[in-house]
Amino acid sequence: MDKGYEKEQFKSISIKASVVKKFRKYSRSISKSNLMTLKASLFLKSSKRVSLRKNSSAENERLPFG
Repeated sequence: MDKGYEKEQFKSISIKASVVKKFRKYSRSISKSNLMTLKASLFLKSSKRVSLRKNSSAENERLPFG
């Protein structure tokens, strides 16, 4: 369990299987839990203006599992 999140409730969202597979592989590659990888990705998105669009410019980096 991730430190600080022990008493939090679980919620669910639906994600396409191919995206989940890439995300879990990426999560394991950086040795983080799925929760902490998602949290870091959301933080990165808000702090560095990361683009989730296919045609991103050099100014906007793409997330590696997108």
